[in-house]
Amino acid sequence: MRDLKRIYFKENDKLDSLVKLQLFEKDNREFGEHEVEESKPGVLGYVVYSERVFDVLEEKPADAEVFGYVTVTSKENKTEKVKLEDVKYTIENKVAVKKNKGNQKIVGYTWLNDQTLVALVEDKVNLLIIILPLLILFLGVGIFMYSSVSNNPNTEQTEDKKPVFKDGEKGTGEIGKEAIDFGNQPMFRMKLNCTPTVENGMMNIRIESPAEENADYGFVVKVTVLKEIDADGNVIKDMSDEPVQIYESPLIFANENIEYCELDEMVKSGKYIGRATYDVYDMEQNFIGQTAAMVMINIM
Repeated sequence: MRDLKRIYFKENDKLDSLVKLQLFEKDNREFGEHEVEESKPGVLGYVVYSERVFDVLEEKPADAEVFGYVTVTSKENKTEKVKLEDVKYTIENKVAVKKNKGNQKIVGYTWLNDQTLVALVEDKVNLLIIILPLLILFLGVGIFMYSSVSNNPNTEQTEDKKPVFKDGEKGTGEIGKEAIDFGNQPMFRMKLNCTPTVENGMMNIRIESPAEENADYGFVVKVTVLKEIDADGNVIKDMSDEPVQIYESPLIFANENIEYCELDEMVKSGKYIGRATYDVYDMEQNFIGQTAAMVMINIM
């Protein structure tokens, strides 16, 4: 693991409504006494926060528990955006202690109290918004469909047979986010929560189909679980050869959304790496193409 030396918490100024905690100053050091002792076993560096410093441990002690996850950075005065439903508590209403690490890497631990830790995580690429230019869809899938169906004299005509889609509740408009302007280029755009949580059989999937970009298209989202992982991201069980589909959405059109959904298939509590697959259709319900995004699922 790399030498953290001095790092900082990313802060957020919209956490006043949440419960606040204070970090446990295990060594009770002041800011001026922040140099790390090289001989101190298991200590990689220190977190500087609010004129105080806190040890960064390389590994979690066997008798300690991880309470939540805090994003850190090597640069001072950096901020982060978080969803309130993903936040467990806060550190002094400034730093989010998140329920899950999502698509982030654990780089160390610091004490929350004398028996509990917070895991320190670094940001990775966020797959929340994935854009597929129509040019790629048409050139790839369109040519394939034309060559495999239109030019095959033995292919039966199935124009009268339409796919059957699942019924389900859907809202309209966006879910609490500003519209994003991607110009006038034709495109299909998909949005979903890449770190959903399942509680009492309900998942906060937060699927959205933007009104303008997807005006001529609909899609169905299928969520499958591929691997069970532990709190540190290590694979406990690999189900990639026989993935379990836990949810299938109804057909979603432009300006429609699904914030919460009921699972079709339950799996045991735990953390999972999964996949959200998008089957894209035109307005005549003809299949156009398929794409997918990785999701990190926490089942309570």
